[in-house]
Amino acid sequence: MILEELASEAGKLGLPFLLIGGHAVNFHGYSRFTKDVDFLINRDCLPRWSELLKAHGYNLSQTGPTFCQFENKDSNVPGVDLMLVNEQTFQKLFARARVETKGSISIPLVCAEHLIALKLHVLKQDLEHRRLKDFLDVVEIVRASKIDLQSEEMRGIFTKYGTEDLYQRIKLATE
Repeated sequence: MILEELASEAGKLGLPFLLIGGHAVNFHGYSRFTKDVDFLINRDCLPRWSELLKAHGYNLSQTGPTFCQFENKDSNVPGVDLMLVNEQTFQKLFARARVETKGSISIPLVCAEHLIALKLHVLKQDLEHRRLKDFLDVVEIVRASKIDLQSEEMRGIFTKYGTEDLYQRIKLATE
């Protein structure tokens, strides 16, 4: 599977990353289909990540200030999305990551609270095609991880990355 291949290669090349997106949701206990692989990386590592992906048959298909999307020449191979953050943000998120093992591969996984923050950031943008999926992801991560939504940390995450309405709706959905 491409996730394991890329994680292994990144490890060999000393390219730090965090698994985010649908695969991270699955590792946090809520199984759902995902068609791509999402990594959070230090933006300074993008040239090396681009080389790695090119070596695996990927081409850059879309880019923005905080993300790059890559498609494989083989349409049967999942796409790869890279979320780009600065070194300070990467280190902050990496410090709370947990490592999952898949076969002989170690995969650093964003912690549940940070994954929720990433999902809230997208939900706050109110993108119609992402609305339901990301809302359900947050609800199920909260349930699976037994997160106390009333904790100071979670209130702060919702205040910074979400909205009061999202907080109330997710709280209601998890009761």
